Amino acid sequence: MDKRLKFALGLFIVHVGSLLVFKTGVSWASLIIALILYQIRSLGVMAGQHRYFAHRSFKTSRPMEFLIGIMAILSAHGPIIDWMAHHKVHHRDTETPNDLHSPRVYGFWTAHVGWFFKRSFLEVEIPASLKKLMTPELRFLDKIHDLVFVVQAFALYFVGSYLEKNFPHWNTNGLQLLTVAFFIAYTLSFHVTFAVNTICHMYGIRDFDVSDDSRNNFFIALIGNGEGWHNNHHRFPKSAQSGFYWWQIDGSYYFIRVLELCRLVWSVNRVDPALIEAASLKASKLSFTKSN
Repeated sequence: MDKRLKFALGLFIVHVGSLLVFKTGVSWASLIIALILYQIRSLGVMAGQHRYFAHRSFKTSRPMEFLIGIMAILSAHGPIIDWMAHHKVHHRDTETPNDLHSPRVYGFWTAHVGWFFKRSFLEVEIPASLKKLMTPELRFLDKIHDLVFVVQAFALYFVGSYLEKNFPHWNTNGLQLLTVAFFIAYTLSFHVTFAVNTICHMYGIRDFDVSDDSRNNFFIALIGNGEGWHNNHHRFPKSAQSGFYWWQIDGSYYFIRVLELCRLVWSVNRVDPALIEAASLKASKLSFTKSN
């Protein structure tokens, strides 16, 4: 099946499936399970696909890399190597026709969800340097990423049916858990990830003077594990930390930091606070004021 059609079909299924909530309702059990899975999938794409695989902002062992790869595949954003290749184009050619996610070039809806209908989505070049990073385990995960997506749906249905039979006071069932923890949770996860490249290039604050339209958006950062600090990221793309101040909540970095404290990852890239202050627009304005 054409990759574009496959992606469109997946989006269609989770969106339409979400409407079943009007029949199933929502229980505390289904909501808690959905939030846990949303967090795992979100960290899979934000901390895994993005900060580790695409930017190599920290180092880890091969077994841990495989576990991060599993989280990345659970996010259902396609093969790891394809995601890395597309993201490299996003940084290299930001706000140009090559950047399929640019609202400046293509408008909001095409940049948000319409990009996967474009032929160039299929034609993205995968550099040899990226292919060398793919171990046999990661190539295996890329081969089964569609199967993982489907298996999750069946697994959640059967778990919900088991809970209905053995824990009836939890007030959940197979169809409800499938609807809330799969259809709705995936729909939210997809749109939050897409919003990083659309909302965060349209609305928010620019703390750094960069050549693109990237902005820091607190709301997207809050629900997107810190990816909303997009202007920070575009200024310092290899940093494992995108939230530079205490109030810039950065769930992905907190996750990476916990792994670092457990000695599961190391060589975590961070930006010197002095460099952050020196590069900020606030510092530039202060310097201009003093010179005048």
